[in-house]
Amino acid sequence: HLCPLGDRYEQILYNKFTSTVRATIEGSLTVGLIQGVLGWGMFAVAQVEGALIWGMLMVLLASIPGVGSYFIWLPVAILMLLTGKIYTGVGMILFGTLVIGTIDNFLRPILVGKNSQMHPLLVLFSTLGGIVVFGISGFIIGPVITSLLLAFWEMYDEYYKKDLDHN
Repeated sequence: HLCPLGDRYEQILYNKFTSTVRATIEGSLTVGLIQGVLGWGMFAVAQVEGALIWGMLMVLLASIPGVGSYFIWLPVAILMLLTGKIYTGVGMILFGTLVIGTIDNFLRPILVGKNSQMHPLLVLFSTLGGIVVFGISGFIIGPVITSLLLAFWEMYDEYYKKDLDHN
């Protein structure tokens, strides 16, 4: 009752907030799962012992923004190089960097944007900006602030539609 917007607009903002938070978390978990599966496949091909365990650890670390799955695959690749398995180590670094590392940048904006009705580029910029401004929690806060801004923009457009149509 303290909000001057009214129940209808409060509901719109609440729905936008919850859908964006849900989309961001689901997108992060999905990307983490995909990176973990790709890492498991890479470790299995490279015949690394405990490939499944390493893949599951990659799922956990990839789901945390700013941490990433490279904390798992990069030391293993370096270990391969140090033990004389040059082709395997270089292959792991290339696959880890070009496929596993970049899938987050392409897939997360698409997944979050689809579920929150925001353009993927807007999701990418709001996520990166949120992380810069708010730290790790910014991966949720950035898209939420952006989606709320878009909701206010839509409410403004609806409220002043008659006046805007006459200009």
